[in-house]
Amino acid sequence: MFCIKCGNEAKSGQGFCVKCGNRLDVEDPVPAAIDNPAQSQYPANQQPAPQPYNRPPQTAGVQTKNKKKRNLAIAVAASAVIVVAVALFFGFRLWDRGSDDYEDSQSNTSHTEGEASSTTPQSETAATPSPGSSATSTESAPPLTQPSPPPSPPKPTPSPKPPSPSPPRPPVEPPAAGTFADYISIIVDSQIAALNPMSQSGGTMAANWVYTMIYDRLLYYNVNDASFEPMLATSWHTSDCKVFRFTLRDNVYFHNGNHFTAHDVAYTAQLGKSSGGSPGFMLWNPVEAVNIINDYEIEIVLSSANADFYYDMAMPAAGILNERAVSADPEFGASVGTGAFIVDWFSVYDRVNLLRNENYWGAIAPTREISLFFVAEPSARTIMMEVGEADVCFGISSDDIDYIIRGNTDAYSIFPVTMLNPQGLSFNLSDPIMLDYNFRLAICHALDLEEIAILAAGNGAVAAYDSGLWGLDTPFRNNSLPAFSYDPDLAKAYLDVSAYKGETLEISVASPINVRAAEVIQYQLNAIGVRANINMYDYPSFMALLAEPARTQLVLHGFAFTVNPASARQHFVPGGAQNRAMYNDPEVTRLFDEAAAEPNEDRRRELYQRAQEIIASERPYLNIMWLVREIVSVSGIGGLRVPSDMQLTDLRYVYLLE
Repeated sequence: MFCIKCGNEAKSGQGFCVKCGNRLDVEDPVPAAIDNPAQSQYPANQQPAPQPYNRPPQTAGVQTKNKKKRNLAIAVAASAVIVVAVALFFGFRLWDRGSDDYEDSQSNTSHTEGEASSTTPQSETAATPSPGSSATSTESAPPLTQPSPPPSPPKPTPSPKPPSPSPPRPPVEPPAAGTFADYISIIVDSQIAALNPMSQSGGTMAANWVYTMIYDRLLYYNVNDASFEPMLATSWHTSDCKVFRFTLRDNVYFHNGNHFTAHDVAYTAQLGKSSGGSPGFMLWNPVEAVNIINDYEIEIVLSSANADFYYDMAMPAAGILNERAVSADPEFGASVGTGAFIVDWFSVYDRVNLLRNENYWGAIAPTREISLFFVAEPSARTIMMEVGEADVCFGISSDDIDYIIRGNTDAYSIFPVTMLNPQGLSFNLSDPIMLDYNFRLAICHALDLEEIAILAAGNGAVAAYDSGLWGLDTPFRNNSLPAFSYDPDLAKAYLDVSAYKGETLEISVASPINVRAAEVIQYQLNAIGVRANINMYDYPSFMALLAEPARTQLVLHGFAFTVNPASARQHFVPGGAQNRAMYNDPEVTRLFDEAAAEPNEDRRRELYQRAQEIIASERPYLNIMWLVREIVSVSGIGGLRVPSDMQLTDLRYVYLLE
């Protein structure tokens, strides 16, 4: 069989051309409606021979398939129209920028070192929902019990080694002859509504990046080796994961000149607990009391044991505020921190301009002035990079990267990052069909994840490589869970003994990439005899739907994790804010509860990985792919630190060589 659009030869039964993405015209593989599905177990000796799904070796951000071709004639014509339309608009701005005289500045680019790090439990921040936020219903499916034995699945193929997570890019010392540009402009694709972690609107991705630049936290989380380093605290200790003692630096000053002390930590904790619905509230609400021992020693007491509290104290929104600044200016005083940059001016939803803190206690930033500004349209971001209006851009479309940026390596650099959060399916276990174990197995073996990832996102996604559901760089990930085999014949065998009787299922979805993925899933399910409709929602309506998971059957969405293993809890325990499957296994809940209070790292790893084994065996979710994000910059940019958990992006030491 050949594609009528590009002539590429396709495999028998293939739904889409992997070269150009064209839908192939094949005979409808759906069998007649099942009137009397088998009720007995499918004999093991009659199973179809398994065809294991093996993920091809790849590293983060590297793909093995080509994307769909663009109509070049349309692209050229469209580009010409756009350039003419914006030439006058950007001409004067480009002239103005070109005439600016920036003075050169040579600075130390070393990462802040601090004292030697203490040995601490490895844990991470839990994204606990605030009381004012929408949460999923606490009604859950009955606790899962071991189902009657399904057809003996094929012997699993050991999972290949997972892709190496995209490490943050540390500052690189430039050549001796090089000099740093004085100013860097950065396009961001999320708005900055507030420079205040205690504001309900202060939790956007770009706001977190600014928090990292203007505040310091008690601890710094090094994503390279999943360790904690000193920041405002020089040492820390706990013996019971409930009472934490910190020794603080005595040489740190706020941007307004006030000396940093333990009183500022106590004030920030008190303010966070009273700021319901804010990013700061989620981090500080577990604090029961703060005991000031002296100006540079403090004791934080939690309401219950939490081995992951150190991760909370390393998050961008855990920056320490100055009471005098906030009291004097409730609207903007919260932006006064102790960090490497000072807020010069801020235009809500538009732009923030930052100046280097020349009196910073740590390593001085190499760039004197950095501006972050929001641009809504991806095409406009591309144009601004082309005409020199920006030096770094988050959010250029993958098509523009492929056909404009990637071919001009002399002018641009591309930094690919495989994202932390998996994209996958949630089976609503309160629905009788979804509750059926054999039906879930049928779906898992019916889907060709590689084809879904390629046709949904091209170079912008990597197919899932195992059967686990966990953040890519979230500690204690169990990488030994076997991958599902793509085997339509085996899927049909499971379907024959399931509760499915030919009903039309509903797949709920919102984002454009996941809509395309849902279309491929719909076609692949059709091939084994499962009919499905796709319900597309705008983002607000989709979030409202997810707050009531009982209204869904199958949901295709992103799973929110952080670099904190406790963040997984919200997906797997009854009443969890992200428990879209209404999953309820008392043993899994017990393992998460025990891990939260376990100070021994090896024991915590054992608990978390055992929970992942149970979840993978019960299949309430199916991980389909990881998205890959590509950051574009002009040539000469260095010092970008963009980890898979992008809220931890660190722009303090970015530089541009002149």
